[in-house]
Amino acid sequence: MKGLQYLFVLIFFSSMNAQVENEFIQLPQDDPLHILLADLKDKSLYPPQNLEEWSSAQLIKQLFADYEYDQALKTYKENFGSVWSQTEATYYGLYAASKIDSVDWFWKVYQDCPDKVKEQWKYKDWHPEIKQRLGTEKYLDSVKIAKNKNLDIALNDLLTLIMLEDISIRTSGGQMQPPQWVMKIIEEDGLSHLLPKIRALPFPELAKSHWQQLDSLLTEKPELDLENIGFLAKTGLEMSLLHVNPSKLPKHYKFIKENIRPDLIGYFVDKALLKRELPQIFATQVDRDQTRKVFTWLPVYDMERADEFRMKIGMSPLKQYAKLCNLDYEREVEFHLDKVKDK
Repeated sequence: MKGLQYLFVLIFFSSMNAQVENEFIQLPQDDPLHILLADLKDKSLYPPQNLEEWSSAQLIKQLFADYEYDQALKTYKENFGSVWSQTEATYYGLYAASKIDSVDWFWKVYQDCPDKVKEQWKYKDWHPEIKQRLGTEKYLDSVKIAKNKNLDIALNDLLTLIMLEDISIRTSGGQMQPPQWVMKIIEEDGLSHLLPKIRALPFPELAKSHWQQLDSLLTEKPELDLENIGFLAKTGLEMSLLHVNPSKLPKHYKFIKENIRPDLIGYFVDKALLKRELPQIFATQVDRDQTRKVFTWLPVYDMERADEFRMKIGMSPLKQYAKLCNLDYEREVEFHLDKVKDK
């Protein structure tokens, strides 16, 4: 009987330990970061299954973002042919085809997609001929309106203004000017009344003010529904939280885990680890190496597995991220791997 009791206790504590562990890094069982890291993964319907598939998909996405639609479609065909592949790869392959009037190819691949994906993508802003075939051309506007029918205007204004203050640049005339792409959305969403309210304060003062506003908001409304605010408002919330000293955030980890994209959570985790003088997991944080006079990654937990970890949470490959951060990818990866060998 005592043996059975011991076995039960052992199973119970093993189960408890499993609940607080994560697959990325070894941390104390009671570490609050487990809230963010436990079961942290890409939430797309059909995430990539291997690094090669993921890398190709991210390249197609990047080419599309750079308006290289022909090259994006060519890259899809070279890597995946003319059939369904994986959510992100196929979405940007189809989007590129739609942009360059490759309707027949689009239709062939779209028909090959899983039913769940076709239903999710049905109302996208495709080529007019495609919308006509899908019978969605007259529903697009009503779908957009339906998404905003529960808009929380006061909250949307508050968080959008935070975003505008966070991203605006001071002009030579002393005015605060948001980027053009933001201005376009502001005009489309009828939010121009917020522009005169942008404060021309030093960034540290703005960051402090934003944190006070967000801390008060999330403390009062921990179940805040982000479905009731617009894109800029949600972006403002995410950007401002990322600028906060990581030591202040654990009380809001539950909100962050439930409402922020997994790839962005990677940034929260890396900043928190580095603040404690521990190595980062997802290699999101870079700085200038004062000895070598070049930009590099701050200490990384496992550089050999960094891409594997990034893929799991929906980030782009490290090679693409290095280019964005003006890092010499091959040189800096080798530098970090050599540091591990020298230990």
